[in-house]
Amino acid sequence: MSHRVLSPTQMAEHIRNNGGGSFDWNTGETAEGPGYMVAAEGAEEKLPKKISGKDISKFMAKHSGLADTMPSTAYSGFWGGGRGTTADVSTKISRADEAREYGNAQKQEAAFALPGTEVQPDTKIEDVANPWGGDVLLNMRQHGLASLGTTPENPEHWGDHEVQNESWNEVGGKSRIRVGRGEGPLKRAKNVTLEDVYRQINKGRADRLREGTE
Repeated sequence: MSHRVLSPTQMAEHIRNNGGGSFDWNTGETAEGPGYMVAAEGAEEKLPKKISGKDISKFMAKHSGLADTMPSTAYSGFWGGGRGTTADVSTKISRADEAREYGNAQKQEAAFALPGTEVQPDTKIEDVANPWGGDVLLNMRQHGLASLGTTPENPEHWGDHEVQNESWNEVGGKSRIRVGRGEGPLKRAKNVTLEDVYRQINKGRADRLREGTE
């Protein structure tokens, strides 16, 4: 991602063209790696899929107070998916263990590793995900997989089950899904990938954190 200063209108164009983006709250500069973008709790919103500069300006005005409380430089973050664009207030954190600690405190499911981030020994995020960066799951250590991820002896790296990579596309089986609304019969089979499994485990842990049950 190039390091540019963008207006809200230019941010919107960047998001539409690239599927997302993180921008310095005060200057409009695009975020650069290495590092992890981690969102703060309480500011996530769904904005239109065809996001505009006005949408971004309105979001930033609404959450300016939260941005002022961030532990380091605040960023406005946006990524596309489904029928809308998700917006958040985030900060960039250098170390994996610190990103996990802050993300857990903010009850987040994942952080975004920027290009150039060494997510595994001698391996940058673009080597296991794509040139634009990728997700790291923040809650997998709590499910008996600590030896594969960051530990006190290995605080700066992630396991294959935590960092987005090609193995996540492996199909592990099929699940039955309901056809139609309500409690209709389970009819149609859907392939289940490792990504589906990992994200579901990770989401369950994050949900329990949000509910205060763990």
